[in-house]
Amino acid sequence: MPIKTTLKISRRDAVKILAAAGAATLAGLPGKWAKPVLHFGALPVHAQTSAIRRALICQASKVVRIIGIGPVTDTSQVQISPAAGGININYSIVTGGGMTLISPAASGSVATNGSGIASITFSADPGTVAAAESVAVTWSFANSGSCTQNFPYQFLGG
Repeated sequence: MPIKTTLKISRRDAVKILAAAGAATLAGLPGKWAKPVLHFGALPVHAQTSAIRRALICQASKVVRIIGIGPVTDTSQVQISPAAGGININYSIVTGGGMTLISPAASGSVATNGSGIASITFSADPGTVAAAESVAVTWSFANSGSCTQNFPYQFLGG
């Protein structure tokens, strides 16, 4: 069986050891405090080329609207997340039934505002058709897919 030996340190010796350790620590500190220096470097290559992934958020399709006669005007909106202004979102407009698109062009792009929202106001004319008709606006953005908002109308007279 091995013999255990213990070393007892008196309080006086413990204080001396702590004082010596404190003095050594203080000796290693600078004489005057200086602001830390921050070094900025270039981003790694993968961080420089990676793009922010964005998602399109379409409004829900509209409920059927009953219209007497004449052209209709409506607004379609889409939001991009995370929100940012100045991002071009593509759109295409398709009319159904006998509807004729008056404005804007059937396809194009619209820049988002500061809240990340892009919107278009369209006008369409049913002509002489008195039936169920519709306008569909499809929004798309690179690498974010697409979404469609439908605007169904029921015309009562022609």
